[in-house]
Amino acid sequence: EEAAAHLAAARAEADDLRSRARRHLEDAQEEVRRLNRRREEITRELGDLSGVIQALAVPGERGDEGPEHNHDGRPAQEPEEPQEMDVSS
Repeated sequence: EEAAAHLAAARAEADDLRSRARRHLEDAQEEVRRLNRRREEITRELGDLSGVIQALAVPGERGDEGPEHNHDGRPAQEPEEPQEMDVSS
């Protein structure tokens, strides 16, 4: 009789532990879904901000232009060689 009581108590405890484990699992799965939605929102916001930053960017601010480039990024024309003057006259 005592063994049957211990067995019943153990079964009840096991059922309770399984029930709590299921609740924890469901809570964790919901948290993952919530975090995935938030990540998607942040990714969308960053994409929008990237477009705004590109639209506001001033040409030449990135340092990739030098004297060999015009402000629009096209290569500058080579300077003309100075022509020698005829001083014999």
